[in-house]
Amino acid sequence: MKVAAQEIEHSQVVLDIEVEDERMERAVDQAYRRIVQRLNVPGFRKGKAPRALVERMVGREALVEDAVEQLVPQVVEDAVKQQELVMVARPSLEVISTEPLQVKATVPVQPKVELGDYQSLKIEATPADVTDEQVEAVVTRLRDSNATWEPVERAVELGDRIAIDLLAKAGETTVMESKDAEYVVATDGPQPADGFAEALVGQAIGETRNLTLKLPDEYRDKELAGKDADFTVTVNWVKAKVLPPLDDTLPSVVGTEFESLEALRTAIRENLSAREEHERRVAHEEKVVQSVVDQATLDLPPQLVEEEAGRIVQSLAQNLEAQGIPLQSYLRFTQKTEEEFRAEMMAQAERSVR
Repeated sequence: MKVAAQEIEHSQVVLDIEVEDERMERAVDQAYRRIVQRLNVPGFRKGKAPRALVERMVGREALVEDAVEQLVPQVVEDAVKQQELVMVARPSLEVISTEPLQVKATVPVQPKVELGDYQSLKIEATPADVTDEQVEAVVTRLRDSNATWEPVERAVELGDRIAIDLLAKAGETTVMESKDAEYVVATDGPQPADGFAEALVGQAIGETRNLTLKLPDEYRDKELAGKDADFTVTVNWVKAKVLPPLDDTLPSVVGTEFESLEALRTAIRENLSAREEHERRVAHEEKVVQSVVDQATLDLPPQLVEEEAGRIVQSLAQNLEAQGIPLQSYLRFTQKTEEEFRAEMMAQAERSVR
């Protein structure tokens, strides 16, 4: 096998490969052995028809095409080894001729990297800094997640859990109907209509209120979306959220082994500090690496960037598919053209490869 190598721009080497006739003929014979297994030739058992007869049936071109398809990848691999190249992505291939077999392979190779004066870089790390407000926010979440609901004999207030009988109609259409449905009265929670939670504030147990409210614009029935509906609501019972006391009993209530509230706060601070320290260390490392990369010089092979872009797109598509969102729908949601999306992926891939 003859191989001529020429370095070109963007860390690529062009290999002009000529395969000896004997190797090509062996490949054509192997192609005949594959193809004859798929043919039904009258008068012969399957796979036993002579090569000359098979050539007349399918044409020598079919045998050569099959042989080239199987032989070229191995030939290129042998040529890369012969030239001692470090291939970093799939090469671009072009069959110049089949008899003799001549192949042109543009091979992406390991780029030469000049790091620049990276030793002069000085990038300070920022230590973790956990505030009292962050600690108290965790304490508040722990109390909230371990709260209990206690019955109260009073009118509805924001934050209560209530049971209601509900009938809502838009014209003659029944929008929703339920008995003794539990509902948390919160302005930032789900609401069947705009202002529903606020409209219940002050309603007494056993009281029935008639409300006219606007259905959400994203309501499931598009014909009713954004239209007014008449709600009839009866409150059956009211429960108030009772938080565990903010004292030394809290650690046991939330299921920890700490003996005091101060010990719980100390543990929370240590956990927050460890997490923030890790996040800041990772961010610092990324900043250091990016600073080195920014002043480095390297000429990337386009095939390597293309492969990385394909991997990024495939990963994104799989993540979207898991959420039931096709890639084309994602492009419509983000108002990006395919050209803009491809350019964005290529830029991201180049940064990743660098």
